Amino acid sequence: MNSFTPPTRHRTFLLAMLIAVSISSAFILASCQEYVRDIAAPVDLIADRDLNQESQLPLLYTTVGGAFSEAIRLAMPYSSILSDEFAAANGISRDNPQPDIFNLDDGNPRRELMNNPWGQLAGARFQATNLLKKESLIRFTQDSNRKKLVFVGNFFRANAEHYLAAFFGITARVGGATITGSPFIPSTNMHDTALAKYALALQNAQTPYERRLVNSFVARVQLLERRFPEALAAATNGLQQGNAAFQATFPATAYNRWVDFAGNETAHTVLPDPRFRAYVVAEPGEAGRIALAVGNRPASGRTEAYYIQAKYTATTPIDLMTWQENALMLAELRLRVSNDVSGALQEVNRVRAAVPAVMTAQGVSRLAMRTTTNLDSIYIERDKQLFGTGLRLLDQRRFNRWHFQGASAARAWYFLPIAQNEFTSNPNLQVP
Repeated sequence: MNSFTPPTRHRTFLLAMLIAVSISSAFILASCQEYVRDIAAPVDLIADRDLNQESQLPLLYTTVGGAFSEAIRLAMPYSSILSDEFAAANGISRDNPQPDIFNLDDGNPRRELMNNPWGQLAGARFQATNLLKKESLIRFTQDSNRKKLVFVGNFFRANAEHYLAAFFGITARVGGATITGSPFIPSTNMHDTALAKYALALQNAQTPYERRLVNSFVARVQLLERRFPEALAAATNGLQQGNAAFQATFPATAYNRWVDFAGNETAHTVLPDPRFRAYVVAEPGEAGRIALAVGNRPASGRTEAYYIQAKYTATTPIDLMTWQENALMLAELRLRVSNDVSGALQEVNRVRAAVPAVMTAQGVSRLAMRTTTNLDSIYIERDKQLFGTGLRLLDQRRFNRWHFQGASAARAWYFLPIAQNEFTSNPNLQVP
């Protein structure tokens, strides 16, 4: 089971997600009747009704975070592969691509491919909702513990709804999802319900980091919905330089699934788009944030070098929110709201200056500071900084810049499809 890594000095609400990892996996199966039916309960598991003590809250936090992290480890690679970040390694690597991944582009997507990440997101939302019910059942000795419960519950309910709204769709161009068997909810409507829960999380946040983290997610949601003044207000209060990333982490027992598609030691059935290598060739300092390596499994007869991602191993975390993403949102929003080129440039250069220097044959290379910026250059800056996080798909939609060509362009999906399991079990949902 996965967990989340909070920053070193701000772990008040997520420390528990790093303990009792194996128990959390079992607890999801034992208590989530909405998603796991007709299975006899193992006798050695803790029933949900027995977890009504203040001291048992860490286990509940682990359960919520673990379910969300399970979804992330598949949904984000799929999102990156659907976008223009990665392409099939056909004819380049001797590894055999998994063709069902690319069916998303042909108008006939494999909905069952989404059963796992969809179910885990739905499960995470269920667990967060279940956690919030504990507020009336637990006799709290400290109000800070009650506020933490309300914070964690609403934060993860909002996150689950945001990811469902932003990444999933019912048809190729119509985003949205369902909640606990509901009729289809369009992305904007679901994002609005997520914003209401983020607001409740903010009301119960107890540290500056918690407040900044929530504001960064609010900024992303508002940016996706093109509510630029609201997004700017939230990003202004979002993560700052020096704040650690909010991450999904992966122990060996529940590894980062990126290595199934683009491993840096074994299989690499998908490869980064050649533009990422071109970025590094044009400016060697880009290697500090675009991690590539020469592939070692060329197709028969191939002599030309090719490049694979070197960002992720089986235990590398996936960034869910960083101060760099927040800074690039600020840059974009300052241009969109008030054409503040100077303010936008400051944020872009702040991000570039923080990229670690790399050693090349010519010596130490660092990224040069920009002298001007615009929406096009920020789009490219996001492409580099957010490489392999799944967010590229959202940017392609926001900027209406698509890589699909020819007849496939009309059929291609701009969202991950709602899972087949949901169509099978939800009477309010029918295949369009």
